[in-house]
Amino acid sequence: GLARGLRADLAGGKVLGLEDEWLLDGEPRKLRPLGRRTFRFVEVEAYVEAQPLRLHGVTCAVSTYPLTEKARFSASDESLARIVEVSARTLRLSLRDGCAIDAARRPESSPGDARVQALLTYYLSGDPRPARNALHQFDHSRVPEGLTRAHYPHAASILAPPASLEWIGMLYDYWRHVED
Repeated sequence: GLARGLRADLAGGKVLGLEDEWLLDGEPRKLRPLGRRTFRFVEVEAYVEAQPLRLHGVTCAVSTYPLTEKARFSASDESLARIVEVSARTLRLSLRDGCAIDAARRPESSPGDARVQALLTYYLSGDPRPARNALHQFDHSRVPEGLTRAHYPHAASILAPPASLEWIGMLYDYWRHVED
């Protein structure tokens, strides 16, 4: 595999990801992107013409799914507890209207990923709402032959029979864990 190095080490690195560009008129402004973002670093690049630029600060608002953790995990190996903590944080960032593949870049979902997120949500909090919504969304993605799309909502999504089987598995999991 490729050596990634330390993700917090910026020496010789480049910040990659979503970008916003604003053309300002010299008046004080608060700028906010339209969509949700997750990030480790923020890079601000400014080009000025006549007036000097005054940057009064960069702040961010944290927006996560209101996942109430009811489960507890403990083990003699402390690194396992850290894995659960990181997984729960990633889950809260990824859950939006349903289950998303990637909190930062891809708001659509796949049945396989959504199934894992749904199971984690059941065991961690007992909250069935993200799974229920994902199940409805994949139901809406079905074509007349009954197959679900591999990613949804996504305009160029392909049909993949394993995705439909994961959706059926997700229905089974919902039936096992939710009294609905």
